[in-house]
Amino acid sequence: MRFIERHLMPGEILVYRARLHWARLLPHFVLMLLFAAALVVVSVKVGGFWSYLPLAALVYSCLRALGAYIVFTTADFAVTTHRVIVKRGLFTLRSTEILIPRIESIQVEQSIWGRVLNYGTVVIIGTGGTHEAFEMIAGPYELRNQVQAELAGSPGQPLSPKKPPSGEKNL
Repeated sequence: MRFIERHLMPGEILVYRARLHWARLLPHFVLMLLFAAALVVVSVKVGGFWSYLPLAALVYSCLRALGAYIVFTTADFAVTTHRVIVKRGLFTLRSTEILIPRIESIQVEQSIWGRVLNYGTVVIIGTGGTHEAFEMIAGPYELRNQVQAELAGSPGQPLSPKKPPSGEKNL
């Protein structure tokens, strides 16, 4: 059971879940490939001590990519019938919860690449001037639409409990 499911209030239903976009990992893996290619070229052409430099850069880029992957897999964004929940982190956890009635506006910001690959920054502005920005969200307009549906009082289809196949009943 994931963090968000464990922390639902009684009667609260999970409506929508969003994730970070895979493009967040792309620069890290491209850098790893470049350093791996540099290691091969330097080892073949020059060799000796100089091959340790691209090797060190490759190890460093692998560690950075691992860190980015941990952030990618542990970040969780959800819309429920009562609030918007954002959870980030594995070793140090940061969760943000914004009650649906306290949301004044929601904005989506996308770059050209964000429009092409369908990711963006979702900014939720709450009462009292709270300003929460969530970057590199996959499908940001769907997240915005789900929050707006909850604000309007016409909730979307809940993710749980699941409907049984026709003819069966939930027990």
